[in-house]
Amino acid sequence: LSPASAALDTVNAGSTWVVIFTFYGEYGNKVIPTTASYRVDDQISNTSVIASTPITPTAYTYTLVITPVQNGIINNLNAYEPREVSVRFTYDSGSKQGIGSYVYQVKRMNYTP
Repeated sequence: LSPASAALDTVNAGSTWVVIFTFYGEYGNKVIPTTASYRVDDQISNTSVIASTPITPTAYTYTLVITPVQNGIINNLNAYEPREVSVRFTYDSGSKQGIGSYVYQVKRMNYTP
């Protein structure tokens, strides 16, 4: 997967978030996965927001749409909640494997300290 930036991207709670995966092999070359799955977890509560879900990429990239409900705040005391999107895939007819992750944060709206 392509590396994520050091600063966290932020989405407002209750909004759609689109993540585009780009799959890379061990030499930095783009690959089309044989198999792939993803999951989304809240990093504060260790809650699974989206359980491991198989996907079937047909190209070097795959667009994942995270829904407004899935981007809800879990604990209303948190101003922000970091979410980790993890991807596991195989390529080269399933003989090689790649793993990657991307972290973004969900911002609670109308938060006052």
